[in-house]
Amino acid sequence: MISAENPAVRYRKQVSDALRRARELRTELDRLERRLQAVAPEVATWLPFAVTDQEAVVHRLWGVLDDIDNQESY
Repeated sequence: MISAENPAVRYRKQVSDALRRARELRTELDRLERRLQAVAPEVATWLPFAVTDQEAVVHRLWGVLDDIDNQESY
């Protein structure tokens, strides 16, 4: 079992927190996008990408942390 002091556990929590914040940001960007559609539709078209790339990075980090966990269990 991995202790709470283990860096992999700490990093996993940080990644989990980052993903939660990314989802919250996505919700805010969706609201902003709807508002912008009414006044500046051309600006609203790029807003979804602000979070999409961030989430891809977070998901990639999650995979790396899984690999670290697997290596430490041997």
